[in-house]
Amino acid sequence: MERYRIVEGIGIYYVTFTIVEWMPVFIEEATCKIFTESLNFSIKNKRLGVNAYVIMPTHTDAVVFDKDFDNEHLKHTLDDFRKFTGRQLLDYADANLPNPFGQTFRENAKEDRQRKFWQSTQHPEGIFTEKFYRQKFNYIHLNPVRKGLVRSAVDWRFSSAGYWLGDREAGGEKDAGNNNDAGQDSGEKDACQETSVKQGVERGVGRGSDDVRSGSDDVGRGSPDPRPQYSRRLPNDVELSAIGWE
Repeated sequence: MERYRIVEGIGIYYVTFTIVEWMPVFIEEATCKIFTESLNFSIKNKRLGVNAYVIMPTHTDAVVFDKDFDNEHLKHTLDDFRKFTGRQLLDYADANLPNPFGQTFRENAKEDRQRKFWQSTQHPEGIFTEKFYRQKFNYIHLNPVRKGLVRSAVDWRFSSAGYWLGDREAGGEKDAGNNNDAGQDSGEKDACQETSVKQGVERGVGRGSDDVRSGSDDVGRGSPDPRPQYSRRLPNDVELSAIGWE
């Protein structure tokens, strides 16, 4: 039985979808687009809210909620999303990726199916405090940096980092900082990254979108969406929603 579950009373969740055997499928734009396009379909047609996300080569992390805070509906939305993307990505792997990928997906299949893409757990962790939200927000956006895939969080395309952090990290300040890299140790760089992410959090927290509502006192309501107020490096592949904390 899964330790973490979607339960009544908590409307916002941090979820992780991991590929079986940690296979690196999300190393091409095409596979990432299968994920983001399906995410956008759920956002537009199934009332799914996505506040933050990252697509790593072997897994994805996100902060999600149902826009009507209907947790039963959220469960079904995530289940349908995983089933659809699983089938699409399995078909893509069979047609375009080396044979060991398809072989691994078949070896991990249960008796009731021929192939399996996602690991069984969604690892949904309920977010009910601003502190915990900030921890997950930072973790998501710094994941590619920690893995050494990029030097700056906003440089990872399939992530919400560039959307929330904007030009503060992507523009002149980052370029100016690069001139001093030789004299800056890794601890100082990590601290700079953490500071920049925290500044981005301030843009995602404390200002709720007009259509984000909840019965919880911990979630703000009726504040303006922060997106028009801040420039950002590139348009994002996913339609994101703000969350307000009082």
